[in-house]
Amino acid sequence: MVFVKGQSTKEFQEKAKKARNDKAGFAFCIVCQKEYKKYYKKQITCGSYVCKLKWTKARYDKTLGTLEGRAIRLFSTIKLGKGKKRIALQILSEFLGKPCKYCSVQINEENASVDHKIPKTHSKVKKGLYSAKEIRKLDSRDNLHIICRKCNLLKGNMNDEQYTRLNNFLKENKDLQDILIQRFNLNSVFFQRMRR
Repeated sequence: MVFVKGQSTKEFQEKAKKARNDKAGFAFCIVCQKEYKKYYKKQITCGSYVCKLKWTKARYDKTLGTLEGRAIRLFSTIKLGKGKKRIALQILSEFLGKPCKYCSVQINEENASVDHKIPKTHSKVKKGLYSAKEIRKLDSRDNLHIICRKCNLLKGNMNDEQYTRLNNFLKENKDLQDILIQRFNLNSVFFQRMRR
């Protein structure tokens, strides 16, 4: 039985909590409920591969439909360092309900997308052409913002200033706007098929 808070008996919860805080260093595994010797104060599983896996899955399932879960999935490929979950949640919360910087569509959990103001090219990442320092700089908080998914797909590897200029051009030339956006979308689909 996998223990998830609220789904186990009160006695076992109290016993496990007391054992975790006990100075003797013994506790009860939150998954298999066996006694084990703790390696660090906040350890809650016995350390076996199966227990760690089950506990991780239970925590993931618990956050699946939450804002925290959405933030974790949005920022999964971004290296924010220590406190990544907290930072990701702050960035996402900051932009939700506000208009997209480029097209003014209101940002919600379904259309939110993380964007680099100075782009990080995925082909360069795969080939290892970025140093660790460059990746940290590109994945820094001040280089990230949330825009709508449609704008993020259209923006591609353009930087913030280039895409703003393109967007202004399209707004001034309404007759070309639909044609060019349709072309961009076709090219995006074409390149995605080529990558497979």
